[in-house]
Amino acid sequence: MILALMLASFWLASAAVGSLIIVLLDVLISSLIPDFRSRVQVAILALVTVAAGASVGVYAAGQTIAEALRRGLDAEKVGGLEVDIGDGLLSGFQIEQLLAMPETPGFISLGFSLIAVLVALPAILSACGKLAEAIMERLHPLSLAFDEVREGKLDVRVEEAGSRDFVKISHGFNRMAGSLEMTVHDLDTRNRELNALHQASSRFVPFQFLELLDKQTITDIARGDQIQLDISVAFSDIRAFTTMAEALGAEQTFAFINRYLAHMEPQIHQESGFINDILGDGIMALFHKGADAAVRASLGMLGALEKLNQQLVDENRTPIRIGIGINSGPLMLGTIGGADRLSCTVVGDPANLAARVEGMTKLYRATLLISEGTKQRLSDPNHYQLREVDRVQAKGKTEPTILYEVLDGLPAAERAQKLATLETFAAALDHYRAGDFAEAAEAFATCLETAPEDGSAALYVRRCKQLLLHPPTESWKGVTSLDAK
Repeated sequence: MILALMLASFWLASAAVGSLIIVLLDVLISSLIPDFRSRVQVAILALVTVAAGASVGVYAAGQTIAEALRRGLDAEKVGGLEVDIGDGLLSGFQIEQLLAMPETPGFISLGFSLIAVLVALPAILSACGKLAEAIMERLHPLSLAFDEVREGKLDVRVEEAGSRDFVKISHGFNRMAGSLEMTVHDLDTRNRELNALHQASSRFVPFQFLELLDKQTITDIARGDQIQLDISVAFSDIRAFTTMAEALGAEQTFAFINRYLAHMEPQIHQESGFINDILGDGIMALFHKGADAAVRASLGMLGALEKLNQQLVDENRTPIRIGIGINSGPLMLGTIGGADRLSCTVVGDPANLAARVEGMTKLYRATLLISEGTKQRLSDPNHYQLREVDRVQAKGKTEPTILYEVLDGLPAAERAQKLATLETFAAALDHYRAGDFAEAAEAFATCLETAPEDGSAALYVRRCKQLLLHPPTESWKGVTSLDAK
């Protein structure tokens, strides 16, 4: 127990001595050598030198002690000694013989050296630990700073203190962090600018157009990019807009168009459609998710028009009327143009016919007309209040198309009047196509009595009177030929 306490005390004392030595070395060396790496090298070299010197000294001391023992102990002095070596007792004579051996001093020196190493080992370990602690004391803040940078905290800085090497490393880190912070800030600014540019460009080229062409950005578009799709095209136009524009003047006309479009555009976007072109007061909208989307959007536009007209009435201004025509069919959607000017548009006869259907809303004084192609693509035509208006054959076409008026978007009173005369109007159409113009005229006149604003019935009354005066040829089929495109 006493031996263990002694060894422990020696070890603690040795560790303390080692720490004291490294502290004294660091104080001494740091005042002479500012470079940390050189200081570490010198400290290690000093430790090795001290350890080597101590080993040599202990070995020499062991040699001296062994020689002294061999010379100072004779047979008389050791004759009565007995030493227990764990495997029996050594007599004095045997001890004398052992000391007289030439190898004995070397073994004694090695023993002393081993004891010295064991005693000095805590001091060496303590010194190394103190040295490592001094290094980590400088590296730890730098490690924490790197962790913060990795987490995105680019405003972190470390203290530029300590030896010249640590000051250099800390300064380099601070410059790197500052450079990263400026770069990220520049990138963020650039991204905001690019996003603003993208948002601005999407007002000229709708992102739905890019999506249909399978393009990510406007920069991916090239002349000739195209795709064939079944699309519903809707054209709309403000009635008597030229007269209104002359009364308003240029500045107020622009303001009114923007106000009008602000009411119409959300209805189109709500049905996943997009405005392909703005033709003054006219709108060309494309719908790639079915004819129902085009019809619902058009009805939404008529509902928005009622709200706008109410605002105009409250402002003591004249309300407006619009006409909408829809046609559906396969179209080529893509880019056309020259080397320096491109336009994103649709090409195909269905788009041309959609424009003519919108024009025919003026002829029949209808608000919303759709073609037979659009009706066939409706998921459930009976979901809408449709009225067949006419069969028309556009110029250059061999087959006529049937036009239907969608009554759902009309003001309540006008819609009720036309619904009340729905059967009478259909019967009048049958008489008209059969060539019985007198009966047809009478039936259409009956419709007018109930619905005085029915422009289609009024048109047919005039037609019937004209045909009674100038009967058609035997090839009469009740199809209206449109001479103008």
